Amino acid sequence: MRRECGNSSRGQQAEKAYLEIRERIKRGIWGPGYRLVERTVAEELGVSRTPVRAAFERLFSEGLVDLIPNRGAVVVNISLEDAIEILQMREVLEVLACKLAVPRLTAEDFDRLRAILVEMKKAVHDNDLYRYSDLNGAFHRIIVDASGSRRLAEMLDLLKTQTVRHRLTSLLTPGRARNSVSEHEAIVKELLRSQREGTSRYAEEAMRRHVEGLVASLLYAAQHHNAQAGNL
Repeated sequence: MRRECGNSSRGQQAEKAYLEIRERIKRGIWGPGYRLVERTVAEELGVSRTPVRAAFERLFSEGLVDLIPNRGAVVVNISLEDAIEILQMREVLEVLACKLAVPRLTAEDFDRLRAILVEMKKAVHDNDLYRYSDLNGAFHRIIVDASGSRRLAEMLDLLKTQTVRHRLTSLLTPGRARNSVSEHEAIVKELLRSQREGTSRYAEEAMRRHVEGLVASLLYAAQHHNAQAGNL
């Protein structure tokens, strides 16, 4: 019994370390190239080094950190090309989520989506991009949860975590945040329309346009950055 309790405790510590490190990477607190020192991370999280080591292995398998001999773990730097490829994968999955969610979304789900839209507009008005990013995640989670697919939710969560830095960069593109709000409004409108008409195609197209808008804003941001660099 004592051994089982010990194993359970170690498993809980490993899960705690994994979730906390992943969340900090996701929010950009530990950005690309940040070196994760096993001992320092363990002290900061209040766990032993063993669960931190296990968390590093798990994050490595997800492509979020690199494990470098004699250096420990380093947060992966996702290139623009990688980010666009991931967004293209995400488009397929987000569209699938809409297709599966249309017949399952409830009136309560739509109320929650509308409430988030109100908060999104406020976040844009306040220029609070971190808040907007969190609301964006909550919005999409409602649709993904309604799809009823756990694997789909897990895959999308991983893809979004890998591109969090680029997502925030895209919001800095002039007009992108307001366009994003309009795209989310269109998604709600077309989800309702699709549900009424018994087809998911309107919602699928609205979601596709939204992800394409993300790609376009990233490309614009990259071109603008390169143009500025060329003028230095």
